[in-house]
Amino acid sequence: MKTAPMVFLACVGILCLSVGASHARALPKTVDEAVAQLKSELSPRDRDHILRMSREDLAQLHMSLGLRIRNGFGLWRGNDKLMKSCGATHPDICSGIIIGKLWDSIRADADRSLVRQLDCQFQLTEAVQINYAKFDQFTTGQLLDSMQSQIDAQIARMQANGRPVCQSSLKLRILGDPKEDCFVRAEFARENGKKEVSLDRLFGWIGWRNDFDALNEPPEISLKFGKACAWPTRPRF
Repeated sequence: MKTAPMVFLACVGILCLSVGASHARALPKTVDEAVAQLKSELSPRDRDHILRMSREDLAQLHMSLGLRIRNGFGLWRGNDKLMKSCGATHPDICSGIIIGKLWDSIRADADRSLVRQLDCQFQLTEAVQINYAKFDQFTTGQLLDSMQSQIDAQIARMQANGRPVCQSSLKLRILGDPKEDCFVRAEFARENGKKEVSLDRLFGWIGWRNDFDALNEPPEISLKFGKACAWPTRPRF
C-alpha cells in the first residue's frame, strides 16, 4: 500500500508554508530546479505571502522555509551539484540564494502594477524611522497608536519638505482582534544607544515577539495577530 507523501510545515510568522517532503521527488541539482519545485509545492496563498515581503524581509525565512530547503534538498547530505549551482560553500548561504531566486521568480509572474506598488511601499517602510523608546512599557493599544502616529507624522514631514513620496499614506490594518490592554514584549527597547529603526526592520524585531505577522497590502500593512493576547502579564527578561 502506498503511503501519502509527508508534509513539512514551515512557519513564517503566523503563516505556515506547506510543502511536500523531498522524498516525493528527485533532489534538485540546480537553483532553477529548486525554485521550480518550491513554486509547484507552495500554495497560491504562500506564494502571495512571499511576494509581499521585501528582499530584506526574506531573512525571516531562514529558520522556516530555509530549514525546509536545507533538510529537504539534501544540502547537509552531500547534494554537491545544488551547492555548486548556488556558488556557495555552506548550506545556509545556498538556502538563502534559493529563497532570493524564488522571490525573484514569484515577482516575475506577478502583476506588474502590484509589483510597482509593493516596491513603493518597501521603499517607504525603509524610509520611515520609528522611535521605539519605552515600547517595552507599552500595551498593545499604545504600541499600535505610537507606530501609526509616527508613520503619519513622518510622511507628512516628507511631503512638507518637498521630498518625493510615491505613496501618500500608510495605514496599519489590524487583523485578529488583539486586546489593546495586553502587554508588549520589546526588551530591545531597554538597550542603550540609538532608539530609532526603520519600520520594516522594527516589524522583524517585534512581530515574532508579539505573535503578529506584517503583510504589505498597498496602501496598507496588515498586522495579523495569532492570539488575542500574547502577553497577559508584563514579560520579564
